[in-house]
Amino acid sequence: MSVRLKDIAERLGISVSTVSLALREAPQIAEETRVRVREAAAHLGYIHRPRQSLHTELTSVAFITPAEPGNVFYAAVLTGAEGACRAHKIALHYMRLDESSVLRLARYRDADGFLLVSSIDEQTVERIRDVGRPIVLVDNNLPHLGLDRVLIENTASLYRTVMGLAEWGHQRIAYLGGPVAHPSFRERLLGYRLAIADLGLERIELPCGAISREAVEQVIADALAGGGPQFTALLVCNDMNAIAAMHALQDRRVRVPEDVSVVGFDDIDMAQVVRPALTTHHVYREMLGTLGVRRLIERAAHPDAPAVSLALDTIFIERDSARPLR
Repeated sequence: MSVRLKDIAERLGISVSTVSLALREAPQIAEETRVRVREAAAHLGYIHRPRQSLHTELTSVAFITPAEPGNVFYAAVLTGAEGACRAHKIALHYMRLDESSVLRLARYRDADGFLLVSSIDEQTVERIRDVGRPIVLVDNNLPHLGLDRVLIENTASLYRTVMGLAEWGHQRIAYLGGPVAHPSFRERLLGYRLAIADLGLERIELPCGAISREAVEQVIADALAGGGPQFTALLVCNDMNAIAAMHALQDRRVRVPEDVSVVGFDDIDMAQVVRPALTTHHVYREMLGTLGVRRLIERAAHPDAPAVSLALDTIFIERDSARPLR
């Protein structure tokens, strides 16, 4: 197994970003630390491959994501990245990430930078970082890696919405979650939990391990197995599952929003055409891609600057699927 920056960091009890900067001879790292890092790297057998030159501008970017090609959320992020690259005369290369493509990353060494989009595990990010190019994470909050990140304000968005539902009179507010491997879904769950705790209400969590109609239908069926719904409002981790939840409720003669108010997250196009139209959080998806490219340009020009985290806030879009409790 190849040695990673993380292995050196753990051995020395320092951050991964400090190890990376030390190996690049960054001036803000003390000489004593640089020596310790070099010695640990040599002892562990880590091979540092410095870049031949520090790019002051990008000419090509690899957009790397594990998301399915038909994913409507990340298609919009890609559109934003394409527009930003076109404006700056940068070539953009799309790459669907799987294990085989990780092993073939050498063919992307000609790219001047990487946009890593959606949930990519830490180990894979480390392997990509070893290629030695600037990286920006988009919708994947891994702060301990010391990389630039363009994110969604997930926790605060859910917190505000729970508080708003409580002001509407809802006291039985449930949350239908998503795959916990994705940092955004974990952050949305955290926002729900923080608000429920501050309100002194009972948590009603409906875990769901997939973004699929079948998985949601099973969760709703289990939740209603004892009779009618035990909640008057249902927050859902994203719009696709929220729409599936509305259909599952309606199939069981639970009226939306008369019996249960439903709120999604993302504001995909389908949210406006379902009936009732879905109340949700608007995410500026194209802007995620645009800012990712801009941040990558800055990182290439200033490789030793501190890591930057940008969080785009959401807008609560009130439609027909949610209303005050009567």
